[in-house]
Amino acid sequence: GWVVYDQSEQQILLSAIQTYLSVIRAQSGTSLQSGNVTLLENQLQAAQARYDAGIGTTTQIAEVAASLAEARAGIQQASGDLIIANAVYRQVFGAEPSGVSLPPLPGNMPSSLAEARALAMKNNPAVELAMVQLQEAEAKRKVTAAELQPSYQIGLNAQRSADILNGGGTTNFSTSFGLSLPLYGNRQVSNSKLRQDDIAIRRLREQLSAAQASVEQQVIAAWQQFQTAQAVGQARSSQITASELSLRGAVAESDAGTKTSTDVISAQQSLTAAQVAASNARVDVVQGAYNLV
Repeated sequence: GWVVYDQSEQQILLSAIQTYLSVIRAQSGTSLQSGNVTLLENQLQAAQARYDAGIGTTTQIAEVAASLAEARAGIQQASGDLIIANAVYRQVFGAEPSGVSLPPLPGNMPSSLAEARALAMKNNPAVELAMVQLQEAEAKRKVTAAELQPSYQIGLNAQRSADILNGGGTTNFSTSFGLSLPLYGNRQVSNSKLRQDDIAIRRLREQLSAAQASVEQQVIAAWQQFQTAQAVGQARSSQITASELSLRGAVAESDAGTKTSTDVISAQQSLTAAQVAASNARVDVVQGAYNLV
């Protein structure tokens, strides 16, 4: 019925949102990793130039080359993730990803776990389906129980006889009362149906309780995922700010001769890792929000 359709529609929408966000996640990771490779390539050229000028060492070149090789491996992994995400996107939407961007949070976000639980119990298709099935079974039992009840018939009849010659007439009233009871055999059949209905109702009530417990568990997990993603996102933003300061400091101290190129590379890799983590956290926040609603 419509409840089953609603449940399937919700699953399709969630799958589409996850597919869309996977493309955004992969695109962001590829872009950040590509930028990191470009920076390291420039640093490798600078290290080679310093060596050629007689102010650098082969160790410094090797350190940058090792970091560059690791970054290239990272871009290969990110590119593979993007190819897979694009393929799934084409399968779901029937077109190539174009102009995708991080969507805003849904407007009907609950403000608390209690509100999220109440909304889920009211709108979740699995709970709705279990409730509809239980209501149908209870209505069926009422029909079966009615078959065991006696039926009453009360009638009132009035008949008027006119005397045309004398200009008069008489009115006769009569009443009737009838009572019917189910036959023994029919009562046995109805009692058997009633027991079957009771068993079905108990089973459906258990299914409803199980569906409600499952939904509650899902809501709690989704709420915690959303709260955690928000906290992680805030922490990653702070991490990016600190990493940018660390990188600028490492570059300045390297220019002053108090730090080496290794320190600069380390600071750069920390910044890139923080940027990738922050990007993933932003996607996790949106995904957690849509899982919640």
